[in-house]
Amino acid sequence: SAVFFRVDPAAPHVTETKPGRSGVSSVMVRNSDRYPTSVFGGKNSNENTGCPLAYSSGIRIAASLARIPIDARVAARETARSGGLFMSVLCSGSVAVDSIMVYRGRFRDVILPDKIRMLNVAFHVPELRKSFGGTAANIAFNLRLLGEDPIILATVGNDFAAYGEWLDQHGIRRDGIRVLEDEATAGAYIITDLDDNQIVGFHPGAMDRAHEAKIADLGEPFDIGIVSPNGKQAMLENARALKELGVTTVIDPGQGLPLLDGEELIELLEGASVYAVNDYEWSVTLEKTRLTEDEIAKRVGIVVITRSERGSTLLRGGD
Repeated sequence: SAVFFRVDPAAPHVTETKPGRSGVSSVMVRNSDRYPTSVFGGKNSNENTGCPLAYSSGIRIAASLARIPIDARVAARETARSGGLFMSVLCSGSVAVDSIMVYRGRFRDVILPDKIRMLNVAFHVPELRKSFGGTAANIAFNLRLLGEDPIILATVGNDFAAYGEWLDQHGIRRDGIRVLEDEATAGAYIITDLDDNQIVGFHPGAMDRAHEAKIADLGEPFDIGIVSPNGKQAMLENARALKELGVTTVIDPGQGLPLLDGEELIELLEGASVYAVNDYEWSVTLEKTRLTEDEIAKRVGIVVITRSERGSTLLRGGD
């Protein structure tokens, strides 16, 4: 059976640095101390810091498997698939590098409410941590820990070398990642204060041209396709392509929701196998589409709404 991972931020374009404060689906417990946070749909960054032995062993095995030639991997997967033992997963979405800075004070002591209209402040941030994140890479990383061999479909920039080496070390292949030499890899710049408030700037870079990485150009089959936060054109085109192929299509719009108008969002979710959102994103979905919960549920195989400590709601066919 397929296992889907989703770790939700508290609100769009907001991320957290401590575990236990965001909505988490029943299949994954967030531990952002181990996997620091990623902003644009990264849910968690996949930088591995202090990984326990079981995870380390899994990564070493995955790295060994990734060195097998692609034609041999394809043949092995097809043999396993014919016996019902393997599902191949396409992960489309962002690949991003996060720069996380910690301000050893509180924003409220520096930002004056009555002067907010002419804001001009600077923060001394002695701590700087760079993390590898993004939605597609994060999902692929977690699937790799389970022994799967996911395919990342994304665009990155001319500064991707270190990230690419990290993927290689963790056994995550990058056949479907397209490098755009005239762009930078997407990046988030995050300042966090002692109260866990955050100020975030996001540079989309190569992600805005993610539609240039085509599903049609992939050289192997897959059973499940995930559309996660990405450039708007890429999200829409990838969703269309997956539905036309007839594979299980998972739509996880996340922080990409603000990019979509009502008609585009309806097109995105119409005919999907799974539509996965958190509580806030579900409210945005209802507002943008002007549809009722039942009307949306009838257009999708199943709707998954994560509700933080209150668990999750599953809607199927209006039930």
